[in-house]
Amino acid sequence: MSVSKNCHLISVVSGKGGVGKSIFSVNLAVSLSLQYKAPVLLMDLDQTTCGDLNILMGAKPLKALDDVLNSNQSITEKNIQNFFSIHPSGVHLLPGVIDPSQNLSFTSSDISKFLTHISQFYKFIVADLGTDFEDGQLTVLENSSAAITLSTPDLLTVNQTKKFLNTMVSKTFPIEMFNIVLNKVGANSLRPEAISQSLALPVMGVIPQDDIAAFGSISKRSPFAYSSPRAPISQAYSTLVRKLSGGQLDKIKQLLSVKSKPKTPTESDPSGEMSAEDENIKLKIQIHNTLIKEMDLKKDVANVKDDPKKVEELKNKTQLMVTKIVDQKARGISREERSKIIKDVLDEALGLGPLETLLADDS
Repeated sequence: MSVSKNCHLISVVSGKGGVGKSIFSVNLAVSLSLQYKAPVLLMDLDQTTCGDLNILMGAKPLKALDDVLNSNQSITEKNIQNFFSIHPSGVHLLPGVIDPSQNLSFTSSDISKFLTHISQFYKFIVADLGTDFEDGQLTVLENSSAAITLSTPDLLTVNQTKKFLNTMVSKTFPIEMFNIVLNKVGANSLRPEAISQSLALPVMGVIPQDDIAAFGSISKRSPFAYSSPRAPISQAYSTLVRKLSGGQLDKIKQLLSVKSKPKTPTESDPSGEMSAEDENIKLKIQIHNTLIKEMDLKKDVANVKDDPKKVEELKNKTQLMVTKIVDQKARGISREERSKIIKDVLDEALGLGPLETLLADDS
C-alpha cells in the first residue's frame, strides 16, 4: 500500500452524477480538518467535474495536479504552501485543473509515488474520484482506507449505486471498503433502512437536504461546514466524521491489508505444515467447485459462440460470481492474494489457466 500507515486516504465515489459529490467532498474535508485541528489534503480527481472544487473552496490555485506530479522540486513541510491552496479551515487543495479548458490526466505510477510521499504530512487525504474510473483513479481507490459511496434516496440513483457496487466487486474490490452515505435526504425520500436492504450494505451517514445552505455555499464560495458550523446540515457532517474516526477507518484499513490466516492442523496434515501453495490450490478448488454449482459454465460458454459482446458479458458475470465466492470462503487473505486468486480461478474457468497470462504478454 502506497499510503503512510498514519494517514487515511478516503475516496469519494458515486454511481451516478448529480448527487452532490463535489459539495460533499469539500465539506467532508473541512469537517475532518476542523475536528482534528490538523491539515487535510483535498484532491480533485474527477474526470467530469474537475475544477468545481476550486469554485466551492473559493480558491485561486497556481498549480494543478499535473504541475505538482511533474515538479522538479520535492514537497516538504516547509514549502508545502508553494504547491497547494490553503483554506482558512486548514484544508489544502490540490486541483485537477486550473482552467476548465484543461483535461485531467495522470498515470497510475505517478499518483502512487505522489501518495507515498505526500501521505507522511497528513492524517487524512480526501480524493474526489467521480463516477468514471481510469487506471489512475483505480490506483487511488486501491490505496484507500475507505470509499464513501454517495447516493441520493431515490429509486433511480439507488439502482445505479447497486450497479456501480457490482462493477467494483467484479474489479476485485472488497465490498466492505464501500460506505454508503445518503445525500439530499428529505421528508419524502426513500427510507435509509430500505436502501440499506436493497444495497446489502449499512447506511453510514445521512445528510439532510438543505438547498439554501448548498446554494449559499456556492455563491459565497465558502463551504457551509466552515461558514455555518452549527447548521443542521453541517452537524450531519460532524456526525459522519465521528463515525469514520471512531475506529471505522482503522478497521477497514486493517481488513484490506490483513495477512494470510495462520496454518492450523488438519486430519490430513496434523502438523499444520501445509505449504502456502497447497493452501492456495485447495482454496481455488473449493471456489471452482462452488462456481460450477452456481453457474452452468459449460452451457454458458457454448452459448457465446465467439460473439465478442457475449464473451465479455460472460466474463463479467463469471468474475462477479467468483469475487463473491472468494469473499465468502477467503476473508482472511490480503488484497493482493485475493486479486490473484480471483484472476487464477477466472482464467481456469473460462480460459487456459496459467497460459492466459503468457498469452496476454505481447513480448
